[in-house]
Amino acid sequence: MSQPETPSRRRLLSRLTATAAAALLPAGRDNMAQAATGTGAMGDYNTDVVVIGGGYSGLACARALVAAGKQVLLLEARDRVGGRCFNINLPSPYGQYTVEGGAEFIGPTQDRMYSLVQQLGLKTFPAYNTGKQINYIGGKRTTYSGVLPWTGLYSTAEIGIAMLRLDDMAKTVPLDAPWNASKAIQWDNQSAQTWMDTNLLSADAKSLLRLAILALLSVEPHDISMLYLLFYIHSGGGLTSLLSTAGGAQQDRIVGGSQSIALGMARELGTRILYNSPVRKVKQDGYGIEVAGDGFTVRAQHAVMAMSPWMASRLAYEPFDGPLQYRMQMMQRVPMGSIWKVHCVYDKPFWRDDGLCGQVTSDAYLTKLVFDNTPPEAGAPGVLMGFIDGQD
Repeated sequence: MSQPETPSRRRLLSRLTATAAAALLPAGRDNMAQAATGTGAMGDYNTDVVVIGGGYSGLACARALVAAGKQVLLLEARDRVGGRCFNINLPSPYGQYTVEGGAEFIGPTQDRMYSLVQQLGLKTFPAYNTGKQINYIGGKRTTYSGVLPWTGLYSTAEIGIAMLRLDDMAKTVPLDAPWNASKAIQWDNQSAQTWMDTNLLSADAKSLLRLAILALLSVEPHDISMLYLLFYIHSGGGLTSLLSTAGGAQQDRIVGGSQSIALGMARELGTRILYNSPVRKVKQDGYGIEVAGDGFTVRAQHAVMAMSPWMASRLAYEPFDGPLQYRMQMMQRVPMGSIWKVHCVYDKPFWRDDGLCGQVTSDAYLTKLVFDNTPPEAGAPGVLMGFIDGQD
């Protein structure tokens, strides 16, 4: 398994195609962190509240309702909890080590996540951030520290000013009612790409802002409105915080993998979770809510749709009246992010010996962003994790 430190291997961080071409790690049942068993919900159920979706929002909601003394059933279509957070084991001979197949980082401003970590008896560790980052913009390779790479006097100044402008604009968007922003209609009627094309002249500055949007939202700038982008920037404490590792949104990882939080909440909820139970129909009448799937029906006073708008739009609703029709049209037009996550495994994190932190940004290769995703345990192999986002 050991590989010599040949020049071609050393050029890994210079040639991101090596990361893009790496095989995706298998996410089989053994790697899915305690996948649930069972044939799913069967028969009729009665409860106070039915929660549809076993991702983080659904689990946290169900947990809070139980703490308030309510009877709760949570319906999850998959055989596991966590939604887009799931752990995978590395391939042999490193099968005892875990990396994250989905979302993984937490940082300042994400206070409720840190609170959950503490409540569930879990621990965090800092994402590796010692050494220089590598940047490929406009065909040039540079190394840098901090948030912004040097791409030339004009382009570096332009992207820096643009970030300050976006932060200032974002502060005017109310987090509890973004549609009440003074320029909400104007911003909602233009895409982030339109704003970039109108306000940025440098190709390098445009590339950097596109990479930032891909990193944050896994969508192309033309896929989102300026209003949503500004709302997101405000909710995360500003672009510098959202894009930073130390002191920012990528500051920490969870010991045991990010799905450990979901698994901890699931253990607390116990048999209140029904796995392998996709919902097909939601009906509301004068007596409450009826949720139905293949072979089961749940009657409740209230229902919580803890799922993405696009997934929620695939269910059948009754009655399907005017307001719901308008909402359905909206949900069907909310694009989902598009992202692949790739892990490359090495005997050791050799890039650290070269004074590199393993972080790479590029506008030229399939893999636009790379992080050091080495497990925290002593003797763990080196792992580079790359994102393939947007239309790539």
